[in-house]
Order: sequence, then C-alpha cells, then structure tokens
Amino acid sequence: MTSVRRDALMDIPPLKWPEIQRVMFWYTGEFEDEEGDSLMVLFVDNRPATSQDVKGELWIRYDSHTGEVIGIEIDDFEQLFLAEFHPELAYGWKTLKPYGKEGTNRSEWLSNADAIAYAHALRDVAKRGATNSGLQFTD
Repeated sequence: MTSVRRDALMDIPPLKWPEIQRVMFWYTGEFEDEEGDSLMVLFVDNRPATSQDVKGELWIRYDSHTGEVIGIEIDDFEQLFLAEFHPELAYGWKTLKPYGKEGTNRSEWLSNADAIAYAHALRDVAKRGATNSGLQFTD
C-alpha cells in the first residue's frame, strides 16, 4: 500500500465522496513493543493515494488526480478516537472489529447494513472535520 502525506504547498482538488456500497476495515492492533493502534477504512479498492490530515483527528485518503476519496485512516483509534472523541461509535466497532493474531487484521469487503452504516458514521465525522478545515467537496 502506497500513501503520500500531503505537503503544505500541494493543491488539494475538490474531494468526491463515493457512494458507499461496500467497506473494508484494516485494523492494526497494539503490538507488544508499541503503543497505539490504527484503522484504515476503505470505501473503494485501495490504490496509491495522498492523505490529508483533518484537525489531527484522522487522515482522508484521496486520489490526487481525481479527488476521489478512497478511505480514511485513524491513528490511536480505540484509545483516543473512540474513547475521547467519539464514544458513540465504540459499540458499533465491537461488532465489526476484525480479530486475529497480533498485527494487522482486515475484514473482507462488507456490504451488510451494519458495516455500511458504520462506514457512513465514520465518513460523516471525517466530512465534518474536513469541512471545518476548509476542504472543498463536489457531489
């Protein structure tokens, strides 16, 4: 997976949110020798992308040529994002969290109602934060 963090001088095209018909969750749990976890939520097939910081809360992954939003990334997902910023999303995460051995665990592409609703809730948080940061969107 290739990701480029945005340079402050780089122009950001108007972002296009896809219609969410399926979602994949990539969860990196805490490793024995590290603190923190992260979640990447994909709305479309993953591909090289640029990531834009949204108020230090999350990153929006987008195609720098088309502006299509590919997904979002959230560092310190359980310990900070859910516990401190969005506890209302914690219960839904318990039902969708991909489990496995230590390390990165990912779900299959999910299209059930609960997964889509959770993806919409995360997208809405990202969209509100991005709008408050001055990012522009197209339909």
